[in-house]
Amino acid sequence: MMKKIVAAVDLMEGSDRVLTLAGELAFKFDADLSVVHIYEATDVMATFSPYLYPGDGTYEKYLEEEKRLLREKVDELRETKKVRVSGCMKADRAIPGILGFVQSEGADLLVIGTHRPGRLERALLGSVSDAIVRQARIPVLVIPPHDKA
Repeated sequence: MMKKIVAAVDLMEGSDRVLTLAGELAFKFDADLSVVHIYEATDVMATFSPYLYPGDGTYEKYLEEEKRLLREKVDELRETKKVRVSGCMKADRAIPGILGFVQSEGADLLVIGTHRPGRLERALLGSVSDAIVRQARIPVLVIPPHDKA
């Protein structure tokens, strides 16, 4: 029986599909839903100006916007799907961050999206969802970015 579902999202385009399906599953199984957004601080920080212009607030504004968006998504799930849902945002590397959160929550199912990287990107970097599927100790539901036409 599923009592705890984790949905890992990057708050990009495909996240709404992941959240919708995770919310439907949580409702169907009367399970608690935790939404986690792991952001890789080192990658994000390197692209923002605080390293060039310390104290200008760009990075902090980015994080506040991410937090606002996550709260908005969690509130929307609570209202539309009528489920018990919480949100969490953590700085970590994607794969260990997601797997660690799943373990700390005692989750029975992980719902995650995929971006379908190109061949070169997949060969050089691999895929977060592929690595999660290989390393997870619980079932993982991988949601493609778009419905098939």
